Amino acid sequence: MLHYNLEKGKTYYFSYGKLHSYNGESGSNSDKFKTSPEKIRLSYIEDDNQECNHVWDSGVVIKAPTETTTGIKIYTCKICAETKEEIVPSTGKKEDKDSSSNNNNRQDNKSTLAPGTKITDQSSKAVYKITGKNTVEYVKCNVNKNKVSIPQKIMINGVSYQVTSIAAKAFKANKKIRSIVIPSTVRKIGKQAFLNCKNLKKITLKTSYLSKKAIGAKAFKGIHKKATIKVPKKQKKAYQKLLKSKGVGKKVKIK
Repeated sequence: MLHYNLEKGKTYYFSYGKLHSYNGESGSNSDKFKTSPEKIRLSYIEDDNQECNHVWDSGVVIKAPTETTTGIKIYTCKICAETKEEIVPSTGKKEDKDSSSNNNNRQDNKSTLAPGTKITDQSSKAVYKITGKNTVEYVKCNVNKNKVSIPQKIMINGVSYQVTSIAAKAFKANKKIRSIVIPSTVRKIGKQAFLNCKNLKKITLKTSYLSKKAIGAKAFKGIHKKATIKVPKKQKKAYQKLLKSKGVGKKVKIK
């Protein structure tokens, strides 16, 4: 049996192991608490108004968290047996490996292609060549059409590419094409791009970036003798002289 001399005005706390605690008594000797000497933990607070310097245990989860709800964990002071609660965050939705793999694949698929790479647009059957970061050149069309409208941009593997040029000989000797729209994004037209397109009667030039160096030799030579070329109003005078130097016939109207 163990005996402790307890003093008046002091509150004693006896702790057994990690989870069992007993409040002591104020007064004289007490043999109420029995345990082996190596397990007993005895401490006291000078008076009842002084706060305990808590030593918390590792805690016990009394409510486990889920994907959408939080949980609760209880901690117990090893000295005075006081408890406190802590909110355990929700686990959140777990992404399975297949989903993670698919996301990684989508990211990989969105990587830009190396310059020089050629790719065919499945909807228009037009062939484009990567010329730089997010820029392409219109190379040719695998299907001959009466009307061709070159887009300002195309999507390749989820990445947007701007069409900035038309390749040399892109439509050379194409007897089926009758009209074409060249977008405002085009800054270069290669040599002989429309050479001997005898039935090409209508050309709409929306771009304002063309210059003598930007249009290759004989780019428009041999198009329909009475073709009409529509150009931006501000460039009309400059384009009249420019296009004639690139093969446009005297009877072709530039307006």
